[in-house]
Amino acid sequence: MRRILRTDELAARQHGVIARGQLLGAGWSESRIDREIRARRLHRVHDGVYAVGHRALGDQGRWLAAALACGGVVSHQSAAALHGLPVSDNGLAHVTSQHCVRRARIASHRATLAPRDRTVRHRIPVTSIARTLADVSHTLDDAAFHRAVREAQFKGLFDEAQVTDALSRRRSRRLARYLGDDTLTQSELEDAFVRLCRRHRIPAPHTQYGTKPRVDFIWHEQRLIVEVDGWKAHRTRVAFQNDRTTTNGLLLAGYLVLRLTYEDVTRRPRLVAGQVSEGLAARR
Repeated sequence: MRRILRTDELAARQHGVIARGQLLGAGWSESRIDREIRARRLHRVHDGVYAVGHRALGDQGRWLAAALACGGVVSHQSAAALHGLPVSDNGLAHVTSQHCVRRARIASHRATLAPRDRTVRHRIPVTSIARTLADVSHTLDDAAFHRAVREAQFKGLFDEAQVTDALSRRRSRRLARYLGDDTLTQSELEDAFVRLCRRHRIPAPHTQYGTKPRVDFIWHEQRLIVEVDGWKAHRTRVAFQNDRTTTNGLLLAGYLVLRLTYEDVTRRPRLVAGQVSEGLAARR
C-alpha cells in the first residue's frame, strides 16, 4: 500500500506551500484536508493553496503559491526578481496563465506561452529571462527597465538569439533597442559615463574589463583606464585602500588612470570629456 506523505514532506519541496489538488493526488481525503485546516496546520494563502505550519512565507513561497492558485507561471516583475534582476514586485505576485484569474495579492496576466518562454528556477515555474524582459518592458519605467537589462547582460543572462525569438511573440521596441548593444555596466553612474562618451563623440571603451582588478572602462590601444567612483560603493576604508592599491598597480603597469566622481560625470561633463580626449590623444 502506498504511504501517504505528511504535509511537511510535501511542502518541503515547495517553499512551504501546497495545493489542495496536490494533497488529493498524494492520497489525502477531503475530510482530512479540512481537519488540517481546522487544526491550523494548513493556512489558506489563496483558494485551494495553503501554507504549511505557519502563515509566514518568503518571496519564493509567495510566488509559488500564486502560480499554483492561477495554474500558471510567475512572470513580469516577480519573474525578474526571481531571476535575480534588480526589480521588486512590492508584494504583488505576477502570474501569467491561459485564463485570467482574479485573486487577492496577485496580478494575473492572460497569455498563451510557448514552451521556450517557460523555465523553472528554484523549483518555481517562471517565464524565461527573454520573455520576462519583454514583459517588463511594458510595465517598468525607463530607468528601472534599463537597469534590469544591464544586470541581465552583466550576469550573462541576456542571450540575443533568445531575446529575438521572444520578441517574435511579445513585441517590444524598448527591448529591441538593446540588441547589438553589449555595453556592460553595473551602475547608473557607469551608464551616465557611457552616454557622456557618446554625446561628445569619444570612441567607445571596453567596459567591465578584467577580473583582478576589474576596471570600469578601458581603451586598450591607448592604455587609458577610467574608473567612476560613486560615494556609496567607495566610502569605506577598505574601498578607499583598495582603490589606491589598484590604481598604483595599474600606473606601474604603464596605464594612465583617471578616477571620476559622480559630480564629475553629472555636473562637469565637458571637463570630463576634455580630460578623456586629452588622455586618449596623449597616449596615441
